[in-house]
Amino acid sequence: MIRKAIVFSFVGLALCFAGCGNKNKVKAVEPKDQLHITIGRFDRDLIQLDTNNIGKGIAGLKQKYPLMTQAFITQVLGLNENDSVHINIMLRKFLGDKVFAGVYKKTLQTFTDISDVEKGLSAGFSSIHATFPSLRVPQVYFFVSGFNSPVFINDSILAIGADMYLGADYPLYKQFTYEYMIANMKRENIVPDALTAYLFTHFPFRSQQNRLLDNMIYRGKILYLVSQFLPDETPENIMGYTPAQWKWCKDNERGIWATLIEQKLLFSTDVQMIQKFLNDAPFTSPVTQNSPGRLGTWIGWQIVSSYMDNNNQVTLNDLAGNNNYQMMLEKSKYKP
Repeated sequence: MIRKAIVFSFVGLALCFAGCGNKNKVKAVEPKDQLHITIGRFDRDLIQLDTNNIGKGIAGLKQKYPLMTQAFITQVLGLNENDSVHINIMLRKFLGDKVFAGVYKKTLQTFTDISDVEKGLSAGFSSIHATFPSLRVPQVYFFVSGFNSPVFINDSILAIGADMYLGADYPLYKQFTYEYMIANMKRENIVPDALTAYLFTHFPFRSQQNRLLDNMIYRGKILYLVSQFLPDETPENIMGYTPAQWKWCKDNERGIWATLIEQKLLFSTDVQMIQKFLNDAPFTSPVTQNSPGRLGTWIGWQIVSSYMDNNNQVTLNDLAGNNNYQMMLEKSKYKP
């Protein structure tokens, strides 16, 4: 692998609940040429390896998917790519587990046809490339993670853990993951998750003070960009919320903001407090147990949306490179 991969586990205007008709003012550059993303089916070829002849199978994977095989061995299996003995042992266990054998079979059945996913990624990356032509468009692959990783990404590839998107009603998820995360483990979240991971990687967080405010607006900035590159996507899918969770945020937006102001939390540098507002969780504990998790990110998105709506001269390139979060808050005129 060229550099260490980044692994992601997840999970315009102050958008109203889906269906209200209130949309972002799109600032994305209209692509002149449409990219055509083809997803490499590393998952299918891996699942179908002959476990009685792992060595030959790995050699075939390396020949067909050199970068992805290397990334899978080092990042998913956590092994040295030259350690053939342990690779053989680990892969035999990985593929031979009786529970996950059923998961992998379900993965192949669920994703027999992936043309819709390829279409969504093609549209999103076409828009990203038109706006940021210097960014490298990655090779995209499906893989199976054993319920460990929805997306990982490095310099050259973007890999999607297809077994993490089998549908919220897939019964085994309840045995292996938290209840509050299951709603996002569906096909519709693949494209937003992939683009979010890509943008987080290429526009990393930079802040000298590392305040809650800085983290909120940074994450909101990334989701605003995703909403621009996927203008037909629902905001709750981009955020990783259910429609009910999104509606709760809209209905309680003023109260959430009041809590942040009254408790003087915006300028907090307390790591635990920042995590309470940003990390995946069943609720955002400083606000109320009736809330969804990650309210800090949601408010950050609303601030960025207000900033872009009130500063028409600001382009997406300007936004992506802007790490002056205090200035963005002040110029946003955000007031729920």
